[in-house]
Amino acid sequence: MFKKARVEPVATRAEALEAQVREIVAAQTTLTVWLDGLRNEREEVSRGVLADPTAAAKRLAEIDAWLNAGCQVHDLLEGRRREALGNLRAYSRWEQSPHGGRAVPPTP
Repeated sequence: MFKKARVEPVATRAEALEAQVREIVAAQTTLTVWLDGLRNEREEVSRGVLADPTAAAKRLAEIDAWLNAGCQVHDLLEGRRREALGNLRAYSRWEQSPHGGRAVPPTP
């Protein structure tokens, strides 16, 4: 007679923080692969500088700009990863404390 409402599992705060850390690490990994490719490309361009120095200079400037921006983004992601790990550790300590989840958890 009555339809049962579909119940979605609710992720705990710790699970949400763990998922956030995994997402950040995945983004860092993707970025690191791209940056490594740029470093390799920079080496190749440097080896060919005698063939066309003007084109090499332009390409090196472009690659260096991307490397600089990529390293800044990597640092930003690392800061967010550390923050998320700190929040996860604080939340884990709170869950294991004597009040065991009865009090208000720490907020990031």
